[in-house]
Amino acid sequence: MDSQVTALERRVDKALLVRMGGDPRALHFEFEVDPGPELPRRVYVYQSYLFSALCAGVVDAAGQIPPIKSVIVVLRGSRRRPALRGQQRIGWPEDDFSGARYEVEPVYQRTVAELRARGGLVWLVFTPLARDATAEAMRSVLTEIRANVASPEDRADIYAAMAALADLKPWGYSLRREIRDMGQLIDDAVFRESVILQEAFAEGVEKGIEKGIEKGIEASVERTLRRLFLLRSGREPTPAEQQALARRAHETTPEQIAEVIAQQPGEALLAWLLGK
Repeated sequence: MDSQVTALERRVDKALLVRMGGDPRALHFEFEVDPGPELPRRVYVYQSYLFSALCAGVVDAAGQIPPIKSVIVVLRGSRRRPALRGQQRIGWPEDDFSGARYEVEPVYQRTVAELRARGGLVWLVFTPLARDATAEAMRSVLTEIRANVASPEDRADIYAAMAALADLKPWGYSLRREIRDMGQLIDDAVFRESVILQEAFAEGVEKGIEKGIEKGIEASVERTLRRLFLLRSGREPTPAEQQALARRAHETTPEQIAEVIAQQPGEALLAWLLGK
């Protein structure tokens, strides 16, 4: 097999270079909505991309490359609590482990109290996703943000992020309007003067966010269908076949994939993937 890869674009959601005890370390965040079975493989690939980037530009005085930790922040998913650790093995099963390990942070499974107890404003942004999120809880969270963030611009950014996350509705409801109403009550000047917040709570933006979520899910389905094609055919799809997979992904839900795999073996599955 040819091991060369050409025209490869390296991209991860977010990687931060931090220092612990004076030593540089890389912290990779992956934000996931409804993560699928391909997640471990993708984390391994992202770690490889990040390691390659670090090799090219971030080494310490001794020529050492910062070690990497991956954290998967799950914004919506199964009602069952997911495992808090994951891995992708690439070595032979009888050998010592080689591959990627990562941590899972299912913020949507946490309570508001658990997120607030962690300290740091970043966790407050995820409180609209909490399993016990209520309008009264959002009022308390917004009061805390108002008391601890001096910059009106920064507060506006945080409120807007909370509104966007609320529309993910992991438990079947959105607190967008409640966040807006409580925010206007607690921090009225910021809500009146911030263009960011006026746009964030506009109806058109709400629909745009929903459309963005739909596109993200469709992209995840397309990756899964491409992987199925590769496993069944033993080769990469041609450009025409990739277009066919994209069309199939547009009309397929994640739930339907499992049903098709169970009902369409071998060549029948390949024909279904390509819309034949």
